[in-house]
Amino acid sequence: MLLIKTAWGGKSIHKDFRPPSSNGSTGEFYKKMLAEYREGLAKIGHEFPQLAKHKPELSGFVWFQGWNDMFDDDALREYEANLINLVKDVRREFRQPNLPVVIGELGNGGPKAGNNMLTIRKAQKAAAKALGPNTTFVQTTQFARPAKESPNVGHGHHCTLDGLAGLVHPTTDSFTHPGLLGDLLEQVRHADRMGSPDSDPRLDGRSDVVRVDMAVPHSVTTHHHDRVAERKIGRAHV
Repeated sequence: MLLIKTAWGGKSIHKDFRPPSSNGSTGEFYKKMLAEYREGLAKIGHEFPQLAKHKPELSGFVWFQGWNDMFDDDALREYEANLINLVKDVRREFRQPNLPVVIGELGNGGPKAGNNMLTIRKAQKAAAKALGPNTTFVQTTQFARPAKESPNVGHGHHCTLDGLAGLVHPTTDSFTHPGLLGDLLEQVRHADRMGSPDSDPRLDGRSDVVRVDMAVPHSVTTHHHDRVAERKIGRAHV
C-alpha cells in the first residue's frame, strides 16, 4: 500500500479546502488536493519502478486538519457540515461512495483544550458518525508533545516527528493505539470483508494491483529539519 500525502499549513476547510457541496467558491486547496493526488498517481511508476506495471486502486482517505477553523465564528459553526460535504465530494469525485475514510482528531496540545478546539473535536466526531460505517474518528491527543519537549518550544501546538511516528506506527514509545493509518487499514479490510461496491472482486489476490491512499494532514512537524523525514514517511510503503 502507498500513501500520497498532500498538506499545507495555515488552511481552513471553511475557505481554503471548501468543498463544492458547501456552495460558494470551491476552495483553491480542495482543487490542489485532488490535483496533487492525481500527480502522485502519475508518478508511481517513476518513484517506485517496481510498481510500474501495477494498477493503482484508491482504497482510503485520511483527513487530519482543523486548527485554522478555530478562529472564525462561521468556520466553527459550519465545520461539521463542511467536513461531511468534503468527504461526500471526494467519494463522488472518485465514484466510490463507500470509500473508507479516517478523520483524525484535532489533538494539538493534548487532552486539555479551550472551547474553540473542543468545538472542532466534537464536530469531527459528529461528522464521522453522520457519514456512516465506512468512516472512523480517531483520537490523537495522546500523540501531542508538550512545547518544552520540542526543539522549537514556540511550536508546541504541533506534533513533533516522534508524534508523527506515533500516528503512523503502533509501537512508538509507550503508545499502543494503531494510529490514523492503522485505523485506515482496518477500514479497508472491513470494506473488503463486507464486499464493498468500491472493491472490485476481480482484483482480489491480484499481484498487478497496488492500493493507494490519500492523506491530508495539517502541519505535522514543528521544526524545519524534519521536513525530509516527513516526506519519506509520506511517500513510503506502509
